[in-house]
Amino acid sequence: MSINYDIEFQPQLDNCILYAIRCNVKELYLEFLSNIYDNEFVLDQIFFTSSCLTELRLEGCMLNPVGAISWKSLRKLCISEYWGFDEDLIENILSGSPVLETLVLNHCYVYRRLDITSKSVKNLVLFEYKVSDGDSEADIIEINAPNILSLTLQGWIFLCKPLLLNVSSSVKARLDFSFTKLEPNEVEEEVLKECIMNLHHVKELQLGVVCSMVLSGLEAKGFVCPSNVKLTG
Repeated sequence: MSINYDIEFQPQLDNCILYAIRCNVKELYLEFLSNIYDNEFVLDQIFFTSSCLTELRLEGCMLNPVGAISWKSLRKLCISEYWGFDEDLIENILSGSPVLETLVLNHCYVYRRLDITSKSVKNLVLFEYKVSDGDSEADIIEINAPNILSLTLQGWIFLCKPLLLNVSSSVKARLDFSFTKLEPNEVEEEVLKECIMNLHHVKELQLGVVCSMVLSGLEAKGFVCPSNVKLTG
C-alpha cells in the first residue's frame, strides 16, 4: 500500500489499517509519501499490538507507541525514512518482538547506539545514516549485536565511522558504504581497516565498490587483506 499522505485523510487511513489488522493479515507494507517535511503518518496504538503480523515494512510512518509493543509473530521488520528512531524505541521493538529475525533500518536517523541483544535477531541491515546538522557528538554510531549472524552496512554514512563493539557471532558481513563527510583518505582507510579487523572472524566479508577502492589504498601501504574478504564490485 503506497499512499500520498495528507493529514486530513488520517481517519480514513486509520480505518483501512484497522480493517487489515482485524482480518489478521500476516504481511503488511505501508508507504506514506508527503510533500511536507516531518509530516509522517501517525500509527494508531492498536497497530502495535497486532499478534498476527509476520512481516512489516513501514515508510514515512511515525512510530510513537504509548505503551508496550506486542508483535508476537513478527519475523521481519523494515523501517524506512524515519527521523525519530532512538534507543528507547529500539528497546521497545525488541522486547515486544520475541521471534524477530531480520531488522532493516533504511534512512532511519537520530539513534547513536544499536543494542541488538535479542537472541532471535540474526540479520541486521543498516542503509544510510545521518545525524542532525551540527550534532558533533553523534559522529560515531556504536553497534552492539552479539547474536546476529549477518551484518550489512550500506549506503551513504554522514558520520566519521561505525564502531562495531560486538558482532562476535556473525558469520557473514557486507560493507558497501560511502562516507559523505569530507575526510582525508587516510581516515576512510583507518575506518575500513578497523571494520575489517573487527570482522576477521566471519566466514565471508563482502566489500562493495567504494570499500574495495579504499582497500586498494590500504594494500598499497602494506596492509595484508584477510582471506575472508571478497570483492564484489
